[in-house]
Amino acid sequence: MTKFSFKNFSNPLKVSLNGDARLTNDVLRLTNGGGWEAGSAFYSKPIPMKDKTSFNTHFQFQLHNSNGSESGREGFVFMLHKDSKAAQSLGSNRSGLGYRGISSSIAIEFDTDQDNSFDPNDNHIGLNSGGSIESKVTSTPDLDLNSGNIINAWIDYNGNNDQLNVFVSETSKKPKKPAFSTFTNIIGGETTVHVGFSAATDGSFMGVDNNIHDVLTWEFSTSDSNTSKLGKNINGNNRNNRLQGTNKGERINGKGGNDVLTGRGGNDTLTGGGGRDTLTGGSGNDVLTGGGGADDFILGSGKVYKKKDVGIDIIKDFQRNIDDIILDTDTFTTLKSELGEGFSIRREFQAVNRKNAVANSRADIVYDRSTGDLYYNANGSLAGFGGGGKIATLEGAPRISASDFVLE
Repeated sequence: MTKFSFKNFSNPLKVSLNGDARLTNDVLRLTNGGGWEAGSAFYSKPIPMKDKTSFNTHFQFQLHNSNGSESGREGFVFMLHKDSKAAQSLGSNRSGLGYRGISSSIAIEFDTDQDNSFDPNDNHIGLNSGGSIESKVTSTPDLDLNSGNIINAWIDYNGNNDQLNVFVSETSKKPKKPAFSTFTNIIGGETTVHVGFSAATDGSFMGVDNNIHDVLTWEFSTSDSNTSKLGKNINGNNRNNRLQGTNKGERINGKGGNDVLTGRGGNDTLTGGGGRDTLTGGSGNDVLTGGGGADDFILGSGKVYKKKDVGIDIIKDFQRNIDDIILDTDTFTTLKSELGEGFSIRREFQAVNRKNAVANSRADIVYDRSTGDLYYNANGSLAGFGGGGKIATLEGAPRISASDFVLE
């Protein structure tokens, strides 16, 4: 496991600087706003990685220029690479973002100039590889990368399922919904990589505003995820574990780390422990405890709802505005809201204050605040629940709202 943190960039011995990159007033400055610039900076030590290694990184950045405009060029990337030049790697300037030409690499670009046919706009996040500036996947965030404000970015990679999520915010609170999400194999075998940043500016043309690309703070950590374990009492450790039960009832304990716990069949007891855990009970009547951290409780089977496939789970410690209930839209097929946090069609969720109001609700998902019971109403405005019914009980009946749900 590797872990490091820069609250500022006052120590030049811990980063390798290339091209136009400098440490200025305890800030990592990748470019200084001049023409034709390119700079890169990498953590001074190589990072050991395995095929199932996960990583998490969080950094603050600020893009601005001396003219005060919000149209500065070109952008920057966060990358992992195995290029032969190691910590001295530096790609080309202009649209190359200081990344183009760095081989054996994966990069997340924060691009502020639409200068190629494959750039969707001048404000996007993209996934690049192999030193190419042609993004495989792109997404436009809900904020302006070029605003001049300090922006927080979180990049989370799960080595078990190859999921890569990128979150951005102008506050220090990590959003529930990623600005960018995709699946990619980062490592492809046991190796060492260098991690860091690069950026570039455009030429010195009349009317061109070139950005100063600053990174203010940076933290990074890896963890080696365990493969699935089967058994009656299944215990993880303080790393990121992926633990799976059988068709019998088990006790599955994740302990520390960001764990993925799956009960499958039987009446299981799942306990996440510390970290950001994901709990799926499966087809039995399961007891789910997230523990510390922001946890996800998944309800659904991947197929159209039948009670025997989902059961009725007890969620012991749901924290509103922190934890999430993930609803599988392949299971709860009457839901037509957009995927993501909350219900874009407001009538699809209702919280009622007494039990006898549940059956009269026309919402698809109904929560009884008096008991903590959660229902799937498969027939809408008709009497009863049709082919639906109770799907979970939240112990303590917390006063949850639509924002505590995520549709997937």
